[in-house]
This record gives sequence, structure tokens and C-alpha cells, in this order.
Amino acid sequence: MRESAAVKSPPPAQAMAEGPQPRPLNVQAVLDLGALSYFHWRGRSYGVPPMPWKMGARLMDAYLEAKALGNDMTREVLPIYYGALHRMAGIIWRSTRPTGRIARVIHWLHLSRNPFRKATEAEMAELAIFYLGRRMRTSGIISGIRTPGSVSRSLMT
Repeated sequence: MRESAAVKSPPPAQAMAEGPQPRPLNVQAVLDLGALSYFHWRGRSYGVPPMPWKMGARLMDAYLEAKALGNDMTREVLPIYYGALHRMAGIIWRSTRPTGRIARVIHWLHLSRNPFRKATEAEMAELAIFYLGRRMRTSGIISGIRTPGSVSRSLMT
């Protein structure tokens, strides 16, 4: 009677699996989510971590504003145009990490100057396009801001 009452435990899950174990395919892509991208600008190298989504949306707005105003330059439009370029330089500098220990400490203490403030209009456009192509990160629910797909689609048109 005891033999029939004894319940046999099922075999372990690995013993039940048939064939080879599946291999993860996107391990490197997952590891690169937080990795820095590096670029050289005017003889110095800088790292670019994933940009916060809201900062990327502000950069996109300033870039599109400067691009729209760039064709019709009048005396009334110049302050708005240069204001957009100034905003772009500030956003790019805030999301940039200098390389080297001393430069990072000086940047962390907010003692370094923004090297992008003296960039030409063409350099600012090139930097903005580079930064908008980098990975962006979100945290929590974003309300009132376009979804990531709509921003990337608007660059293509």
C-alpha cells in the first residue's frame, strides 16, 4: 500500500529538454545599451552616453527650429536662430563626457567651458545629427512628448 501512495517527483526540467539548449543571440546588443560612443572634435575626444529622452527631444526641437530659420535670414530672425544654436550647444555639452581623469573631474565640478559654443553653424548641424543618431534612454512614463518612432521618422522626412 505504501508503494502506491508514494508519488514520484517529475524529472528535472533540463532532463526533459530535448535537443541543444538555445543560445542568446543579442548579448552584445544588450551589453552595448549603456556603452559610451566616442568621437573626436577639434583635437579632443569625448564620450557620449545614452542621452535622456527629454533632452533628445529638446535637441531635436532646437535643431529643427534652426534648420527652418536657416533659409530665411532676416534681422528679426537672427536672435531666434542664434538662440536655437546656443541651446543646441548647451544640450550637446551636457550630454558629453570628456575622456581622461582630470578632464572628467573638471567637467564633473562644472569648471570646464563648453567647447561647442564656438562651433560654426555647419559643425553644430553635424554634431546635432550625430547626437540624434545615438541611443536615447527613457525612464518611466513620458507624457506629452512624442514617441521615439515619431521623432526618428520626422528626421527622415
